[in-house]
Amino acid sequence: MTSSPKAEENMVELISGFVVECRGRGHFLPYSDHEIIKSWIDSAPDSQTLLGVLDEVLPEFYSKHQDKNCPPELKAVDRKIKKRLRDVSVFKA
Repeated sequence: MTSSPKAEENMVELISGFVVECRGRGHFLPYSDHEIIKSWIDSAPDSQTLLGVLDEVLPEFYSKHQDKNCPPELKAVDRKIKKRLRDVSVFKA
């Protein structure tokens, strides 16, 4: 989706900030979550689509796990996000 390293870095920061906001606790993500976010960016047709899918999936995902001491890692929702991105990409084409 992104072409330059700076643009990708900005996108990672944007998506990471969105994820942290959805989690509702903590200010940082584990390294493994950043790697998953980078794979989502590579899979998404554009930033608007990725943010739309994340807005649709993440609030419900985190609300199901809010009673735990530590928020779950994104690998638990990775397949669902990538499937939605594929579905949306096919629909847009």
